[in-house]
Parts: sequence; structure tokens; C-alpha cells
Amino acid sequence: MKQQCVILAVILLIRIPVIAQPCLPQGITFSTQAQIDSFPFTHPNCTEIQGIVYITGNDITNLNGLSSIVSVGTDLYIRNTSSLTDLSGLNNLISVGNEISIGGNALLNSLDDLGGLAYVGYAFELDYNPSLNNLDGLNSLAFIGGYLMINDNSSLMSLSGLNALITIGGGLNISRNPILTNPGGLENLTSTGDGLILSQNSSLTSLEGLSNLSIIGGSLAIGQNPVLSSLESLSALTSIGETLWINDNNSLHTLTGLDNINANSIADLTISDNDSLSTCEVLSVCSYLSSPNGNVVVQNNSAGCNNVAEIETACRAISTPEKDLSASFLIYPNPADQIISIPSDLKGKIKEVNFYNENGVRLLNIHQGSNNIDVSLLPQGYYIVEFILNESIIHKKLVIKNK
Repeated sequence: MKQQCVILAVILLIRIPVIAQPCLPQGITFSTQAQIDSFPFTHPNCTEIQGIVYITGNDITNLNGLSSIVSVGTDLYIRNTSSLTDLSGLNNLISVGNEISIGGNALLNSLDDLGGLAYVGYAFELDYNPSLNNLDGLNSLAFIGGYLMINDNSSLMSLSGLNALITIGGGLNISRNPILTNPGGLENLTSTGDGLILSQNSSLTSLEGLSNLSIIGGSLAIGQNPVLSSLESLSALTSIGETLWINDNNSLHTLTGLDNINANSIADLTISDNDSLSTCEVLSVCSYLSSPNGNVVVQNNSAGCNNVAEIETACRAISTPEKDLSASFLIYPNPADQIISIPSDLKGKIKEVNFYNENGVRLLNIHQGSNNIDVSLLPQGYYIVEFILNESIIHKKLVIKNK
């Protein structure tokens, strides 16, 4: 982090003109095109606006009159314009001392003219820009001292353009972007100082783009992403700072990808309302449940991950070393009601079969002699089936449905 700040400081020193003119410590508001057009004449030689800059209004069509500005000392707000299509005029902007907020701009479709922006001291907000479909103009943005929020951009298809970001000082919130399919563009991001929120992105199918993220300083919250099917791109993640919260992702079947999180870094754990989620026995969750650091909520998921007891039973199963044979070992049908079958090539190799319920109680023991097993006496529910072979033990999940 220190090295990155030094590099940024050098970049800024090189790129900001030696003869710079600070001005407007009280800030300035632009609400008409005429005010922007007259700026070079009313404030000649002004390159560094020290106060807050507001750009807002239906009359504004371009920012060409601001082409001399290389830095804003505090905040830059570009909000609620109805005619602005791009940010031409901000081509020379390099730094914003505190916050930059771009939102509510009905026709804004490009950030290309922010190609020189390298430094944002605290927050960067992009919200409610319905015509914006990519972030390609932000390719020089290497430092955000606080949080990055990308919310409610109805045409945003890609985060490409954020490839210079290696760390974010605060949190990252990507929410309610209805056609965003993945966070590709953040491939170089390795850490956030606060939490990561991925919420209500109705087309998000994977987290591809976060494959190098290893540290989250706050909570990891993934919720209400109805077609999200995989978390595998988070496999580099080793530490979070607060809650692990996985909620209402109806296409998610497994927590694979969260395996490498240090359980001691998790405060509270919530896994709820994920209709298809049946595999929660990843190492991080198993280790956490063996010695919880806070509150635990597990409910309304699919069988196998519907409560803490089911996960703990599955965790006990994966703690037993198994041979590679397990990957190709299938039970059919599953769910079942009367008879289950196992691969015919294992006939004679299975010595014993045990059925454990979600509480780890053995309800059925069979000394197996055929490839069909009668399970009609087992009540409806979720089971771990233990197959004891000559040289190995294999555990499989089984759901017994209504008879």
C-alpha cells in the first residue's frame, strides 16, 4: 500500500503542471451551459479548484469550458443532468481530493474523458446513469482511498476500465445493475479495506473478475442475485473482516470458492433463503461451525444446507479421506423413495453401507451384497450414506422424498 501511494505521488507530480493556479476555495456551482462556457474568462489560469464543484442542470451539454482543471481539492459532483452525453472538458483532470459522484445523468453514455483521473481521496460513486454501458474511461484510476459504489446503472454491461485498481481503501458495493453478468474488469484488485457487497444484480451469473481478491476488510455480502450460479472465482480469498452473508441467490448450488477463507476471520455467519443451495460443507464453513465466533443463521436453503446440523453432518463426511473413486461414484435416483442403485462395477467391493441422518445418528446399516439398496424404511429427509469398501470409505449425500 505504501509503495502504491509513493508511485501515485510521483505520477501526480509529473502530470500536474508546474505552474498551477489554485482558486475558488469556497467552491463553485455550474447549473447552465453559459456558466461553463464563460469559466475560462471569469477564472483565467485557474487549474486547481480548492472547494466543492457542483455540475447539475438540464441545460448543460458539455464541459469543454473546464478543460484547464487538473484537480478538485474536495468534492466533484456531476448529478442530475438530462442533456450531458459525455464528460468532454474533463480530459485533464487528474485528482479529486475527497469524493467524486456521478449520478442521475439520463444520457451520459461514456466516461472516456476521465482517462487522466488517477487519484480519488475518498469515495467514487456511480449511480443512476441509465445510458452508461461500460467504465472504459477509468483506465488510469489507480487509487481510491475510501469506497467505490457502482449502483443502479440499468445499461451497465461491463466494469472494464477499472483494471488499474489494485486496492480500495474502503468498501466495494456493486448493486442493482440489471444486465451486468460479472465483475470483469477488476482482475487486478487484491484487497478492500472494508466490505464487499454484491446485491440485486439480476443478470449476474458468476464473480469472474474477482479471481485475485484475497482480503476483504469487512463483511462479504452476496444477496438477491437470482441467476448467480458460481462463487468459484473467489477461491483466492483468504480473509474477511466481519460477516459472511449469503442470502437469496436462488441458482447457487454450492459454496465452492469460499473454501480458503480463514474461519477465524469470520465474525457472524448467515446462509439463508438460497433455494438451490445444497453444498455448504466447504472448509471455511466447516471450520467456523466447529468453533463459531459470533451469530449463526442457516435456514431455508436446499436439503444438505438447510440448517446447521445438516452442514455439520456433511462436514464430518468430508473429513474422512477418500480415494479418487468418490468423484465418479453416483447414487441413483437422488432424491429417492424406495430403491437406490450404485455402480455395477463396485459389486462385491462394498463391505458395508451406513445411513446417517442430519444429526449424525445411524438409522440403517446394511452389509451390501447387491447393487440395489432398499431405502423404503427411511423417513423423508437428508442423509449421509457411508460406503465402506475394501480399501476406502466414500460418503455421499442422499435425499429421501415423500413416499
